[in-house]
Amino acid sequence: MPKMVEVNVEYTQNTETAIQYQQRYWAGTYIPALFDQKIYTPQMSAENGQAVGADTIKKSSCVSPNAEDHVTFAMQYIELGFDHLFFHSAHPDQRAFLEGYGRDVLPQIRRRSER
Repeated sequence: MPKMVEVNVEYTQNTETAIQYQQRYWAGTYIPALFDQKIYTPQMSAENGQAVGADTIKKSSCVSPNAEDHVTFAMQYIELGFDHLFFHSAHPDQRAFLEGYGRDVLPQIRRRSER
């Protein structure tokens, strides 16, 4: 069976704003209780996410304008045995994220993981 993981990333020059988007929209996903306790509603997730600070997001995701940082971040999951990585950005300009990541990051990850 495939081994899949979703990782939060922000590929942008404006890292401060990117972290704010992660906090606003996905902070609840940084709380382990979301996955191992009975937190069923988006409201409950949002309430728990209020405890998440910028440092937690920086440690658990990759927020950087540097493609190499993203490649290194992705490779740690590949080295752990994951063979399907889903990259998630909370930035509202999804087109820019997909185009930039597809152009600058994904080809490097493919090359490195084929070695």
